[in-house]
Amino acid sequence: MNYEELLTTFSLLYEQVSSASTDVSTRGQFINLACQNITNRFQFSWRIKTLEDTVSGTYTLPTDFHHHGFVKDSVLIAGDLWTEIRPDEVSFLSSDSQVFYKTGNSKDGWKIYFPKEQPEGTIIFSYFMKHPDLVDSTDETIIPDGECICNIAVGRFLKSEGEGDEAMTWLQDGENGIMDMNKADKATQPVRRTKRPIRTGIDKNSLNDMY
Repeated sequence: MNYEELLTTFSLLYEQVSSASTDVSTRGQFINLACQNITNRFQFSWRIKTLEDTVSGTYTLPTDFHHHGFVKDSVLIAGDLWTEIRPDEVSFLSSDSQVFYKTGNSKDGWKIYFPKEQPEGTIIFSYFMKHPDLVDSTDETIIPDGECICNIAVGRFLKSEGEGDEAMTWLQDGENGIMDMNKADKATQPVRRTKRPIRTGIDKNSLNDMY
C-alpha cells in the first residue's frame, strides 16, 4: 500500500470520508509513527535486507540499519565469515580473530569495529531494516497489512486528542493485526525451540503504555 492509499484509509476509518478534515501532515505523522511501532515489535522476515559493499577497517552501517541488528550475527568479508561479539569479549580473543562489534544508536547511526584482524574486500551481510519514512504519495510501505498501520495511526491520534477509551479500540485492532502478521510470518520460517513463554494477548494497561 502506498502513502496516498494509507492517508485515504486513515480518513475512511476515522471520519468515514475519503477527504478528511485532518490535514495531511497530521495524518502522515501518525502513519509514519505507526509504521515505526510495527517494525519495532518483531524481527519480521519482510524487514530483512541484504547488502554488498566494500570494507577497509571501520565500517559505517547503512542509515536504515535497525537496532534489531544482523540476521545471523555475522558478516561475510572476502568470502570469510566474521562473527559479531560484545566489546567486553575482545581481550579473550587472539590477535588474528575474525570478529567485530557494533556501536552506535538509532539516532546517530551504527558502525562496526574490527578489534583484532583488520579486513579488506567485499562485505556481504543481511540485516533488519528500519521502516522508510513515507513522504511522497507513491512511497510504498514494506508492511503487508496497511489497515493495521491505519488502525494504530488512528488510535494514536485519538489518544493524543484525549479520547483514550475510543483510542483503545483502534489500538487493540492494530495490535491484533501485528500479532496476525507475526503468526503468518513465523509460519513461513523454520521452527525453533524456545523456553520463553509465548505472549498470547495484551491487556488494556499494557496497550496504553505501549502506544
